[in-house]
Amino acid sequence: MHDGIFPLLKQQGIMTAFCSGESDASIENRAKKLQIDHLIMGSKDKVKDISALLQKLNLDFGQVAYVGDDVNDLPSLHAVGCPCTVADAMPANRACAIYVTRRPGGQGAVREICDVLVQLHTPS
Repeated sequence: MHDGIFPLLKQQGIMTAFCSGESDASIENRAKKLQIDHLIMGSKDKVKDISALLQKLNLDFGQVAYVGDDVNDLPSLHAVGCPCTVADAMPANRACAIYVTRRPGGQGAVREICDVLVQLHTPS
């Protein structure tokens, strides 16, 4: 993944967040390297934790693009306005996503989604 895409999102006024069920220094380090705005680790209920972040930021779920590929991401995908997933995600995730990448996870899929978001957000 190109590390420069997240600062580009920020330049466009798009905030970024990681929400992970895991608590690991490698996740924290990656979020810092990518200049992620908000990091939620050790989440047992992603929808609840994302909701708390959105309240803090005065945003709502309709303003959120979420990328999730596994079963624990389904509630969040159903809650947000722009559910996205990767080409090799679970079938249920692909079925509820409004955008499915051409690339599989770990091979530029998140970059693909970010590029689409920047393109959609940039005034023509």
